[in-house]
Amino acid sequence: MRAVLTREDGRNDATRSWLPAGWSVSEVPATTTRYEEPADVAAAAAAGGPYRWVVVTSARAARYARLAPGARVAAVGPATAAALEELGTACAVVGDAGALALAAAIDEGPVLVLAARGGRRELAEALGARGLALSVLECYATLPVALGAPERARLEAADVVVVGAPSAWAVVAGSVAPDAWVVVPGETTRAAVAADHERVLVAWGPGATAALARLAPRRGPRGGAQ
Repeated sequence: MRAVLTREDGRNDATRSWLPAGWSVSEVPATTTRYEEPADVAAAAAAGGPYRWVVVTSARAARYARLAPGARVAAVGPATAAALEELGTACAVVGDAGALALAAAIDEGPVLVLAARGGRRELAEALGARGLALSVLECYATLPVALGAPERARLEAADVVVVGAPSAWAVVAGSVAPDAWVVVPGETTRAAVAADHERVLVAWGPGATAALARLAPRRGPRGGAQ
């Protein structure tokens, strides 16, 4: 099985560790991240605090969760929860069906939502509709990477493409074969991929190895070189 990992440089080691043994694995980073200065985010956050909840919408935003000391932490998905735990931040709630699914668990404000620049706002809208005070801080921007012919060839030849976010799928979608499997961490990314690709599997972390090992290789011809 040929797998391509599309997370940005330096963020694929953990994924490699839970892929089945014997797979041929290469990397095609689809995005890069520009982070806001922590001091600037902290200054903006201070205006709306102290917070009762902080919602971390992605693993990239995990580094800013400590800007709301004493707040309960809600993570959008297991990948985000793992990133928070690596930084020593415990989660009170971990969503498993997208950001909007967290709304019912957040019972009081003020709420700090740590988000990507230009990201989805369904959760903030749902909390606002309930009258909860909230602040949405855009603490990083996800930027697309321009792929060259060698990178697109690796994607086209892959049996499995691992995609961690909708922003990465937007970059690689045109180069993934229709009969390749796209592996995603949760419902938000699954929905983005499923809009124009049939074979999508939600499977993430060490517990995903057995499910991935059951996947069959592509039915069509393989093109390009790894």
